[in-house]
Amino acid sequence: MTQDGLFDDPAKYAIDTNVIVSFLGDSDSEHYPMDVFKPQWNFLEKAMQDGRVVAPAIVAVELEKWTKNVPAIKTWLHDQRYLFHEIASDGELAVAKAIVNAFPAYASSVNYVGDLEVMAFAHARGLSVISLELKATQHSVRKPKIPNVCEKFGIPWVSLAGFLRAEGFA
Repeated sequence: MTQDGLFDDPAKYAIDTNVIVSFLGDSDSEHYPMDVFKPQWNFLEKAMQDGRVVAPAIVAVELEKWTKNVPAIKTWLHDQRYLFHEIASDGELAVAKAIVNAFPAYASSVNYVGDLEVMAFAHARGLSVISLELKATQHSVRKPKIPNVCEKFGIPWVSLAGFLRAEGFA
């Protein structure tokens, strides 16, 4: 993928907030606490540093909300500003509008804004979404799930395990 045709853009994935929180939350209530999944976190963090994994700026905003309960996020977030990108195209806005028209929940709750922006960001830039959400039978217009919405809009999606497999973690 190229950006303005000048330089290669290594970005392949747009990461959802829940993946980062799961590692940095570092408790038994998280899926992948860093003290247990350190090699996976290091691999993911290297992919972020290499520019293969990026995120829309809303992910940083969502992570800020976690800093009171998870102090490690504040330090990490400060050191990772390069990861977050502003909405940069009409394409992102157009797909966000289409998703909201199909799933009005994305416009009715601040809790859905991050998911909407991650998907729109990925779609406009030709990236795959990395999320801990799984395809759900309880997915509906009122309670949309990232994998189901991605499928409907032709946005590639992978789980964390799918990302690790695709990128050669072993």
